[in-house]
Amino acid sequence: MEQVAECVADPHYEGLTFGVVTMMSGPQAQIIESMLVKRLGPEEYERRRLRVGNPPVFQGDERNIVFISVVADDNSYAATSAMHEQWANVAASRAQDQLWVFYTVDPSTLNPQDQRRQLIEYVCDSRVRATHDDLFDLTESKFERDVLAQMLDRGYSVEPQHRVGSYRIDFVVTVAEGERLAVECDGDSFHGPDKWDEDVRRQRVLERLGWTFWRVRASAYYLDPNMAMQPLWDRLEEMKRRATESEERRRAKDEKLAAERLARLEREAEEAARAASSITRHDDEPDPTPASVESPARDEPIAATDMEASPHPSGRDPACESGSTFDAVPPAVIRRWARANNIAVGKRGRLAPELKRAYDAAHGEGREARETPSSPATPSIARRTPPLVSTKESTPSPADVDEAWRSGQRYQLDYQGKVRPRGGGIDLESAVGESSARAVLEAMKRARPHGGAFKIDSSGILVTCRDNVPVFVMRVAPENWFPGHLR
Repeated sequence: MEQVAECVADPHYEGLTFGVVTMMSGPQAQIIESMLVKRLGPEEYERRRLRVGNPPVFQGDERNIVFISVVADDNSYAATSAMHEQWANVAASRAQDQLWVFYTVDPSTLNPQDQRRQLIEYVCDSRVRATHDDLFDLTESKFERDVLAQMLDRGYSVEPQHRVGSYRIDFVVTVAEGERLAVECDGDSFHGPDKWDEDVRRQRVLERLGWTFWRVRASAYYLDPNMAMQPLWDRLEEMKRRATESEERRRAKDEKLAAERLARLEREAEEAARAASSITRHDDEPDPTPASVESPARDEPIAATDMEASPHPSGRDPACESGSTFDAVPPAVIRRWARANNIAVGKRGRLAPELKRAYDAAHGEGREARETPSSPATPSIARRTPPLVSTKESTPSPADVDEAWRSGQRYQLDYQGKVRPRGGGIDLESAVGESSARAVLEAMKRARPHGGAFKIDSSGILVTCRDNVPVFVMRVAPENWFPGHLR
């Protein structure tokens, strides 16, 4: 927080936007945000477009200056999962001009594959060395300079005097991501025999931290440099081959997963099309209910129109009792309709009231044709409440969905369940009220439970993107969205 305040006060940062990324879930982001608002004041906070949150909050967003809190003070666990990798990639790529990383843990004590360690080392190793001369200036003896010259001549990426905690390694050679080798030069005036035991102890400590070493003695090197260095070239080529094979396996795995995901999406699309066709056929079927029924209290048939004019025996509106005219619709039919419209819904269990209301709104025009003669044709709850979803052209075409994602205005659902324009500002609930925003927020949370980016066009088509495919969420009425954003 102190560094953010210093940058705000520094004239060199005038006009730049700030973001603070915390690499953990929980209340830390809210605490930091509250402290920054108190320290900087609401006006400066808004002027800097300051945003605080974990990496998912920054998905699709950027700031000029980004401050990352690694949130690690020990090595009690390893952040090596796919989620940690994704978080680290998002966090490190949100800065347009400058990136700060704050940490207290010694990165060398973390697992070599720990994303926090890699993030810290990425920033620490980012100092620029424009020419080979800069590298030679870092060496400490002629022996090291001669070895460095040979490694550079072969095109390897070499870093002299690499620091690991309180230790230093003569050279670190990187051949690929995750494949690097520590090279030590022994036997000259700096690495004399009296230093051998100390070097061995240091190497054992670093090996326990995941480092791999290759050593060359000055006496062997100057006797025959080519023969002395050949084992290093063989070792580095083997590491390069291993990295290539690993990358090919990873690429093959990604392609397989992508093919499986595509096949799954195609199956879901086919199932949705069949479900939509089934619902259409169901809606087009004639009402099987007879035009008249036999009343136990009268000998003559009662016309349907007479029944509609008659009060319900209980004196209450059945639609109000059930809460929806469509309570009699089988849940499976509603689920098929929901999946056909890309609305997330479980395979079993009670249906959410909001989903039933959305179904009612989408099928409101044919409601009277489907009501049985025993049910009065009174308005349902959905007709008496303000519209939660626009009912015109309820399901857009795939082309409309693609166009909405391509040209729509972008909004962000954050981890707190708040929806804001991409550039920040007031959230949806504050703009239209809790009751008007409720159905939209619930639909967005069902589509993206952990938050993410959404787009909406001027006609109210709200979409998101899953597996690189635009997905329709719902149609939004102007009164349920930010004022002036929809026509």
